Formats: sequence, C-alpha cells, structure tokens
Amino acid sequence: MARRRKRRVYSKKRKLNIIPLIVIVVLFILLLSLVMKIFQKDNYLTQIDDILNSDITMISGILSSASNIDTIIYEKEGIRYTNQHNDLNEINSFDGSLSEDLDKVGTTKLLLENVVKSEEYMLVSELPEKKDGYYWLDINIIVDDKFLIFKDEEEFNLDLYYDIAERNIYVKEKYYDEFNMKNNKLQLQGYKANEEFVNLIEDLAGRQ
Repeated sequence: MARRRKRRVYSKKRKLNIIPLIVIVVLFILLLSLVMKIFQKDNYLTQIDDILNSDITMISGILSSASNIDTIIYEKEGIRYTNQHNDLNEINSFDGSLSEDLDKVGTTKLLLENVVKSEEYMLVSELPEKKDGYYWLDINIIVDDKFLIFKDEEEFNLDLYYDIAERNIYVKEKYYDEFNMKNNKLQLQGYKANEEFVNLIEDLAGRQ
C-alpha cells in the first residue's frame, strides 16, 4: 500500500504596513507640540534660557538710558504701539550681521546668561520715574525653530530694564509677543544684578 504523504500547510505571513501608524504617531506628536506651545506660559527667565539654548542665527539690539519705564501696550484705531521709545537717549547699538559688532553681541549673550542665574528680588507693578536712572536694553533675537523634519525661524523681542543706582534688573513676569495685550496684565519681576552683570552693562554703555 502506498504511504500517503502528508501535505505541509504553510501559513502566509502577512506583511504589516506600519507607514499609516508612523504617520498617525507623527501627527499626534505635532499636534501635542502645537497645543503645548499655544498654552505654555513660560516665565521670562525660562524663555531667555530656552533662547540661549537654541540655535541663534541673529542678535541685534539697542541700549538706551531712560527716565520713565512705560511697558503698556496701547491701541488706537486697530494699531498697537508703545511709548517706550519716547524720551530715550540711545547709548549703543549692535547688529550681529556686522563683524565689528560681534564683541557687543557676545557681551549681550553674557548679560542674558547672568540674568537667568540672578537672585530674585521683588515684584512691582511699575517703576518710579528717575532722571536717566535706567538702562533699557531692547534685544531682538532670531533662532532656528526645528521640529522633526520641519525648519523655520522664530523671532523674539526681549526687554531688560536696569535700575542703575539700585543695581536691580527688571523683566516682565511672563513672555508674550511684543504687542500682545496680555502684557498689560503683567507686573515687573525684579532681580538683583551680580557684579559680572553690572560690569558687562557698564561696558556696553561705555562707562568702563
């Protein structure tokens, strides 16, 4: 009698298509990142620290002396503006695209690093008027904003107010875009300037 040969049954392996899964995960991460970016309210020093740890492509700014610090955003006929630029005496300016200004850019970075590690002082709603009693450092910074395969540039405007006599630094509590009306609800957070900060800002002001 002929022996029956057993037929081997092979199950066909199904190929798992993971591309749709990857797309869903990437979209979820993008959406989560966008939501966090919209609702995240960094304090000013956290924002400065994040900027310093980013890929900075450009820094420019102006150092002025001021008697009155007015941080209010005004609006008239749909146009938003500030009065910060009134009654200012420009002392120094710098542009990171110019080789002769690179030293000033380096000084500005060091100033920001010192602000981040400064000792917290006090919270104030406004600063008293003092004849040429403040330095206002208005800084514009552009960084490469990278996320996964996406790349863009993001611009930040930072304002540091320095009480020359008291040696205190003031910034807003939170960071919002320059003309965001939420700025009007913020107080100014004070920090005690360390010796390095004092020397750096006096150097930038040409008083060293």
